[in-house]
Amino acid sequence: MIVDSNLTEENQVVILDSTSYCLMALGRLEEAVELRKTEVDLSSRLKNWEFAAGAARNLVDLYLYLGLVDKAYSIAQEAIKYASFSEDVHSQIVSQSYFATVLYSKGRFDEALVNFEQAEQLDREDYLRSSLRGYRYCTLLLDRAKDKEALKSLSTQESLQSITKKSDHLISIALDYVTLARACFSLNEIDQSEQYFQLAIQSSQKAGKMNDAPLFYLYRADFYLTQNQLDLALADLNSAWDIIERCSMKLYQIDYLLIHGRYSLVTKDFDTALNHYIKAKQLIQETGYHLRDAELDLFAAKLRQDCGEEYRSTNTDLYAKTADDYLQKAKQRIADIGQWGLLRVIERDFPSSS
Repeated sequence: MIVDSNLTEENQVVILDSTSYCLMALGRLEEAVELRKTEVDLSSRLKNWEFAAGAARNLVDLYLYLGLVDKAYSIAQEAIKYASFSEDVHSQIVSQSYFATVLYSKGRFDEALVNFEQAEQLDREDYLRSSLRGYRYCTLLLDRAKDKEALKSLSTQESLQSITKKSDHLISIALDYVTLARACFSLNEIDQSEQYFQLAIQSSQKAGKMNDAPLFYLYRADFYLTQNQLDLALADLNSAWDIIERCSMKLYQIDYLLIHGRYSLVTKDFDTALNHYIKAKQLIQETGYHLRDAELDLFAAKLRQDCGEEYRSTNTDLYAKTADDYLQKAKQRIADIGQWGLLRVIERDFPSSS
């Protein structure tokens, strides 16, 4: 897209911002990237630091969706720099939380937590907890939650009310519901969890933003799979995949492969499960999405547990280790980064080892 050169550069920035936002919402992510990059460059040249920071943050989102984690890391640092130049506290809070989100995606939990906490210290109006970035903060807290008390702090009705009263942003509300649903599920409050998942999907559908939609379907599919509601799980997986494939969303593709891989094991479709493992492993290495390293090893442990020796000749890499080898590797990764929430997955899927 070429912006009319007769427009002032300030107006060109506005046009670039609006157009890239619309393309992003439509799932046309690769087209949106070039516009955002141009917007960042133009805004920084004009020393419009607030716009430059905002454009850089949106570029972070695009890079993450597309699986370009290292690029997201670099531009997130740029967003922090531009926000500091702007001297706008709100922009500094959001930019710091975007950088934390990238660190989280890389599986660098301690650094992510430090950056989220730094953003929270700047926050005097609880913006972070009632926003899109606040969802990632809560997800990190869920991943690090070791006991029921920590989970309960993320699953109370008071928490929901305090958030939704402050926001009419449908995606933010949908993400709040997802956080509540996952926390309730971890507390074995199944009916409440399912109710929150339904509310999350409803809010997401009302928002109509394609770039956010796969997340909701994937989480609910994972929930249905754990409840052995296989038809519902597959329906949500298919809904997610339609968008993921169309929009080239590589990080969500990894999430899909791991969940659909477990579904394939349950339905005894071992060929698909094995292919999903190979592809997920490849994509994690390509993208740097090391948040999923331990989950990949847990999936490998299930594969080695469930797939017979007849698959050894075509999957020599997987069969180089035993199920227990993969399980111990996952446990070590969990301990190294503090991803304690996965211990609940081990208790569920490998009860004899916990």
